[in-house]
Amino acid sequence: RATEMTRQADSILNHTLKNIMHDSLTSLELYILGHPDAAVDEDVMGAQRGLQRGVGWTQQRQGLLLLAKGAYCLRTTSMPPEDLLRRLVTSNGMDVTPLAANAPACVEVDLLLLELATSNGFDNALKYAREGTRPTIELTFSEVEGANKAGTVCMQLRCSNVPKEGQPVLTAELGRRLVSVEGARNNAGGDTAPPTSSGVGLSHANLAAKAHGGGSLTLLQRGERVDFDVKLVVRTGDTPPQATATAEATATAE
Repeated sequence: RATEMTRQADSILNHTLKNIMHDSLTSLELYILGHPDAAVDEDVMGAQRGLQRGVGWTQQRQGLLLLAKGAYCLRTTSMPPEDLLRRLVTSNGMDVTPLAANAPACVEVDLLLLELATSNGFDNALKYAREGTRPTIELTFSEVEGANKAGTVCMQLRCSNVPKEGQPVLTAELGRRLVSVEGARNNAGGDTAPPTSSGVGLSHANLAAKAHGGGSLTLLQRGERVDFDVKLVVRTGDTPPQATATAEATATAE
């Protein structure tokens, strides 16, 4: 009974927040459209992008519930790696490392899991980047070990940045704890944790990476740079067809 009441409250809250953000986004977009000859402040454009992302996330509630239940099935879109990078770094000010020569023509990626796996780490990299520096994104590919892996590769997205001065050193153990569910629960307020960080967002990112073919997430400091690595196991292709679903969700979360 308590679980059902919690679920209903969550549904009401999600619906209410979605309506509030959608109304705010509409008002903001009407303001921007009404001032075509004026220079729109970058902060206003940033608020617009943030509200767009927020509305998008509330519309993904069903998929997130299935992911939490372990009943999520991949829904992939085939796209060239260049388009995937462009999608990830649009308007966020990150630098992109040129693709390696072994990059496949196309990869099949679940866009919901990709967003969930990368957004928290990317946002943190931007938030804590040292003044005068910008995070860099590198996309690389390697072979997948094990049986039944034909037609798949390990796709690694590395977001690397130089953190602000005064940030604590990110040891291998702390990085491991921050991306694990139990570590995130136990780390809030810990003396070795970065300020205001419990790792809950990163543990969600790790859950999404694992759901994408058994991927993984690591967070580690190398010298003065902090690397946020997301590895996803993806299928490859020669041509970029329109969005295709490799599997439909076969369970309902409600």
